[in-house]
Amino acid sequence: MRLPSPSLAVGTALCSLALFAAGVALRAQQPPRSGPPAKPSKPQRAKPPVWTDRAKSAFFDDPRQALVGDRPDYGNRPQGSASPATPAPSGSDATPSGGIFAWSKIISPETIEDEVKTIAKGVNDAVVNPQQYAGGGYKAGQDHFSMLAVLFAVVAEYDGEVRWKRHAIPAREEFSAAGFGSRVGSIQAFNQAKLAKEDLASMIAGQTLQGKEGEAKASWDKVAYRPPLMRRLKIAQEERLNGWTASAGEFKKNTDQILHEAQIVAALAEVITRDGYEFADDDTYLDFCRQLKKSALDVVDAVKQNSPDNARSAMGAMGKTCNACHDGYRG
Repeated sequence: MRLPSPSLAVGTALCSLALFAAGVALRAQQPPRSGPPAKPSKPQRAKPPVWTDRAKSAFFDDPRQALVGDRPDYGNRPQGSASPATPAPSGSDATPSGGIFAWSKIISPETIEDEVKTIAKGVNDAVVNPQQYAGGGYKAGQDHFSMLAVLFAVVAEYDGEVRWKRHAIPAREEFSAAGFGSRVGSIQAFNQAKLAKEDLASMIAGQTLQGKEGEAKASWDKVAYRPPLMRRLKIAQEERLNGWTASAGEFKKNTDQILHEAQIVAALAEVITRDGYEFADDDTYLDFCRQLKKSALDVVDAVKQNSPDNARSAMGAMGKTCNACHDGYRG
């Protein structure tokens, strides 16, 4: 192979060096950029929302105050144990393991909580001052506090997680006393109702209720006077459910309310059969109560099936049961 001559190699190197020097000179002649280097543009983002006072009131300042019960220790769960969310077997009201009564088959934790909050608004309107209470507010107060006592008695026996379970017994005792005390509009009744109103507001806000303890299993005739419960049943059936299930249009507009009221009826139908209440040893009366509960739960099923026809049919059966019962029993 023939090698290039030395003169050719030197010429090539000198040519490359000249080109490099020309490039450096040309870059040196360009004017320098003025000002700091350009910053990369920021991405456009939405502005943070501005919360109104009404929106802020829907949240707890400290969410931990609203938690119920002890924190679960999943590491210590026995092998083979069921999930906490496993429902009790259907087919009877026998108490599942860990509960006192199978209330979860009759009324949901959400319905209980919503009813308590709705009643709280009624309590605010009924318990204003001694003059207003003596002038008729005590009548509404009796109904509201009686229902609260029943609801917290249910919570105390509930076979699952439900809000306020840790405070249910003191709440049941306080609202029971306020309900029985409000059969008259005395200053003592007002003071008792005012204290119960304040404690109810504190509980809803997530604070701890301190009060009288009692047995978890209620003596139901000592929890609430029966007439206020019967008035609540009448409101649910005649003033709400009858109209909301009268047509497919009304049914579709009010499904959430129908579900709520039907569960309230079912729960009260169970409560008024308990020992201590009048006629609780009468088989005919108990059969009417069982039919009433069944009709109410049939309405619940109709909502879940989105069937206005089934709901209307169940309400027809409920009406017949109520009319037949009223012919022989009152109170």
